[in-house]
Amino acid sequence: MVYFTKETTDFLKKLSENNNTIWFNTNKQLFEECVKTPFHNFVEDIIHELDKSENSLMASAKYCIFRLNRDVRFSEDKSPYKTFVSALISPFGRQNRAYPGLYIQISAEEVRLYSGSHNLTPAQLKAVRQKIYDEPKRFKKIISDKNFVKVFGELIGERNKKIPNPFSELTDQIPQIANKEFYYLTKMPSRMILQDEFKETILDKYSACGELNTFLREGLE
Repeated sequence: MVYFTKETTDFLKKLSENNNTIWFNTNKQLFEECVKTPFHNFVEDIIHELDKSENSLMASAKYCIFRLNRDVRFSEDKSPYKTFVSALISPFGRQNRAYPGLYIQISAEEVRLYSGSHNLTPAQLKAVRQKIYDEPKRFKKIISDKNFVKVFGELIGERNKKIPNPFSELTDQIPQIANKEFYYLTKMPSRMILQDEFKETILDKYSACGELNTFLREGLE
């Protein structure tokens, strides 16, 4: 099923060139028809598929899709709109970025698929590190899995220079235990959204991080 058209990326490209409320309000109907509605439909169908495959009830599209408006309160860039649409699909939607879910972002240039744990509290970070410390062999096996490496490459995230014992004992063997966050991503050209199998492609790529997501969720729980 094709959700998007060339007008989807055309609009996002023009928005990046005309990032102001006057232009957006003039073209709001086009946004609704070519970007907002098809993206909502796409996210709803992804949710439906993940409800079955992950054995958890995903949040509704309303709670997964991020607003297009930017928060400019603390930013030097006062552009009012993001130049992409995005959603975090999980049982908690966009409100919980520590719980690993499927984050998708579509811009005029590319599609980004992320997963993993962001914005962890100190207690959550300690819990994930404890999980890695308790099961280092399992963790190393998961992050070196051939399919995971093929799709996502590696687990990434900013690291602490020093971490407390006993976790510091593993930093040479498993440097990722020093991460402040644990995430992974893959990128595709934006023309992918025009393909009949775009949804299936996203779900297939997302499945490559299934074991790592399970590991992180076990730690968080």
